[in-house]
Amino acid sequence: MGVVWTVKGGRHGEREERLLHHGLLGGGWEQLPSLLGVHDVQDLAGRYAAAYPDSTAKTASNYVGQLWSLLHRMQIGELVVLPLKSTGTIAVGRISGEYAYREDLGGDLRHVRSVTWERTDIPRDAFDQDLLFSFGAFLTFARVRRDDAEARVLIALGAPEDLSASSPAPLAPGTPGEQMVPLGEAADVEDAPDVVALGLEQVRQLVTQRFAGHDLSALVAEVLTAQGFTGVHVSPPGADRGVDILAGTGPLGMDTPRLAVQVKTGQAG
Repeated sequence: MGVVWTVKGGRHGEREERLLHHGLLGGGWEQLPSLLGVHDVQDLAGRYAAAYPDSTAKTASNYVGQLWSLLHRMQIGELVVLPLKSTGTIAVGRISGEYAYREDLGGDLRHVRSVTWERTDIPRDAFDQDLLFSFGAFLTFARVRRDDAEARVLIALGAPEDLSASSPAPLAPGTPGEQMVPLGEAADVEDAPDVVALGLEQVRQLVTQRFAGHDLSALVAEVLTAQGFTGVHVSPPGADRGVDILAGTGPLGMDTPRLAVQVKTGQAG
């Protein structure tokens, strides 16, 4: 069975464009020099402690676990999932290179691995809820531990059903990738969900399920009203002419800012 990793492009998606453009996954840890030649987790932990002496034990274990995954647990050919904050879609690719240290991409992107991105526009609805839960993990990169994760990601990707040719070979006994990170599976996502991302995903799922077609315009109008807009007018159902909601401010809704809103949904209703 193949492995799936989830990676992040920054808290606000600030690394996403560079990851996609350069075909990479990775993070900053700017105070850490190159980790090429590190083949022992204790050595890695020592280097991290020297670079970040003020880190708590929990923080150090977390980051050492992630860096160990980047260095040795990740294998060429394994699947990578990158939820994109900038577009709301999900990118999927495969790891295509070993660890590298870069100084040309900014301080927040130095420790990297190459990725061949196969698609960057997969809608979130193409994935089951348990996978989305894992993709919303707080960690920069971590392994997804869900039943049949690889097969289900490949289905969303539109890959052939025969998965055997694309799955990487298992690690040989004694290779660095078999060593355990501090606290065992410190870099596995089910132990570290991003509760904010999870909450937003649950809200999005609820809206998708309950508000289809014109009903979504009504919901958006109520949100604008709750935010203080006045004179909110929702166009009746019918041919789309580009404007679904008009709203303004002030007693008559004529003051600025004024809004002309077009509401889009992928569902009929």
